[in-house]
Amino acid sequence: MALPKSQAFKTILFGQFEDSNIIFLTWAATIYLFFSFFSKDKNHNGFIESLTIYVGLMFACLLAALCDWVKERQLL
Repeated sequence: MALPKSQAFKTILFGQFEDSNIIFLTWAATIYLFFSFFSKDKNHNGFIESLTIYVGLMFACLLAALCDWVKERQLL
């Protein structure tokens, strides 16, 4: 009997981006980035906050995908 194949890491990673919270935060960061570029505020560093959201989302998705991938490998 052959062992079942585990999913590839990139498949698990892309699956993390199907979560509704991740989709909402990505849209919110994109809108915030758009408004930070076209605001008439003297402080032109508003884009840093939206980029921080993007980096945080990527870190969270990578960490969750890594945990799921390791868990799946250990199961087999």
